[in-house]
Amino acid sequence: MGGRYDDARTVLRQVPAPGYTHARVALMNVEYWSGNASEALAQAGLILARHPGNVTAPRGSRLEAAARPWWAKTEYTLDAFDDGREPWHEVALSLTRRTPVGPIVVRGSHAARFGDQDELVEVEFYPRFRPGTHAYLSVGGSPSPTLYPRVRLPC
Repeated sequence: MGGRYDDARTVLRQVPAPGYTHARVALMNVEYWSGNASEALAQAGLILARHPGNVTAPRGSRLEAAARPWWAKTEYTLDAFDDGREPWHEVALSLTRRTPVGPIVVRGSHAARFGDQDELVEVEFYPRFRPGTHAYLSVGGSPSPTLYPRVRLPC
């Protein structure tokens, strides 16, 4: 259908649901691809309620994650050396917000290396122009650069 989700949704909703599981799976995918994660999750629930062993309806994971507008993530890295150097530590906390035009990520990082410490704040944006086409925009920096750059603009 090449991104014509409204047309597909209209046609698929006309198919009698109880006997046509493939149509309901297609509707679930149309809802997911068009950014309606909660409706896609509802369709998956209907499919699994009628056919618990259905392998084409995901059991949460992808759909549940897409239905959550906010999520947080922590990361920790430890680099240890066998030559007597002190280990390097880095910790990061990310907060992501899903928006209609694409996710926005705010990340704060703290590093300790070579006896120095530093912080980095970054903002990333993944705008979606059409299904399957998006961009990556990012800016970040450190207020007192010792380990991180003062300004970070990845290419």
